[in-house]
Amino acid sequence: MKSVMFSEIVHARRRVKLLGTLSPLTVYGLAVAIGMPLLVLALRSFNPDAPLAAIVLPLLAGLVLPSAPARPDGSR
Repeated sequence: MKSVMFSEIVHARRRVKLLGTLSPLTVYGLAVAIGMPLLVLALRSFNPDAPLAAIVLPLLAGLVLPSAPARPDGSR
């Protein structure tokens, strides 16, 4: 027969869910408020000669996509 050894059970500390307590709309707003300026700065540093409208307008258009989901009945 094989012998079995039991080890001591150690409980892990619970992690605090910072984003889990916020509403999805708040998390989306935080992502937009932090992410969009970072994207503008990153794209601006990648190509400083690009017009600002060519960077910001596509980003603003991309913000509309999650806020307007497709409806199952096909109506708008």
